[in-house]
This record gives sequence, structure tokens and C-alpha cells, in this order.
Amino acid sequence: MSQDIEIIQGNSLRVNLSVVDELGQSVDLSAAEFLTWQAKSSATSAPFIEKTTQLNSFTFNGGYCYFDINSVESDVTAGKYKHELMLTTYDGEVYTVIQGTLTVLKSII
Repeated sequence: MSQDIEIIQGNSLRVNLSVVDELGQSVDLSAAEFLTWQAKSSATSAPFIEKTTQLNSFTFNGGYCYFDINSVESDVTAGKYKHELMLTTYDGEVYTVIQGTLTVLKSII
């Protein structure tokens, strides 16, 4: 459930996500009604990056998916942020499937 991400300020990054169930089996994320990924400075702050299936942010490939963070989105103050991937099923059930730290490193150029 925990997955940390590291990026340098002002850079682009492809973020690969995979989720396994309690038996260690890969979860097909494309079967979800909605996926939402957000990066925030705290649990109560507004997201500074948000990716959703409604915005076609994700690309699905077998048992995993990915999305891209672009250079404008990563041009934030260097530091540690929180990120989370939430899955909503067609039955309306909501699951937080990944949480972790997004570390933005200071660019030296």
C-alpha cells in the first residue's frame, strides 16, 4: 500500500502504479469506475497535482497503470509531500490503495 515517489523540481516523471490484494494477486485497476491520485502538502490542503480517470490521466497496461507528472506540475517548493491513490468501484465502494511520500528535490540547474 505504501509507495514513495521522488522527482526533481521542474522535471517530468512517469509514475507506474501497481496494486496487489491481500493474497498478493495483482488488482486490475482498469476495472475501477474511478481512480483519483492527488499530491498535497497536508491531508487538509488542496492538491497541487491531481490525476483522475475522468480527465483521462491514466494509461492502463495489464496489471498496472501509469500517469505522467509534467515539468509545470513538479515546479513546486522542494520538500516532502503526501500522495494517495483512491479507487472507486462501480458499486460505490471506495478504497485507498496507495499512500506515500512524494519528495520533490531542489534542482541545481
